[in-house]
Amino acid sequence: MFKIIYRTGIYCYKTKVPLHSGGMIASFCGNREVTICSPKSRAIGFFAYDGNVLFETGIASICIGQGEYQTDVYEPGKYEIEDLLYCSPNGKITNNPEFKGQLIGIVNHVCEEYVGFITAFSYQESI
Repeated sequence: MFKIIYRTGIYCYKTKVPLHSGGMIASFCGNREVTICSPKSRAIGFFAYDGNVLFETGIASICIGQGEYQTDVYEPGKYEIEDLLYCSPNGKITNNPEFKGQLIGIVNHVCEEYVGFITAFSYQESI
């Protein structure tokens, strides 16, 4: 489940990644082409839907820009309000400081089913 609470835009890009989930982090891998992000890539946004929805056309919808989201697609662990979020090697959000680098967002809501967060997309941790 990937739920958009507030977003700035959804854009469509070519992709060669058929197996992605809504809520996974996306990054560019070519001319207007996206892939699943890794800790060493520059995150641009989140896959809005699971890969099988639009993959027949080779197009993925990406939520780009600052926004507020809820997702159950994150790395296991204990999440708390104000935790900083980063990109894991699996392209999912994580609060594990081992992957500290580009700041993806900050946690603003936690329950058993999902983590809510506000995006940052910044190298600065001043938020």
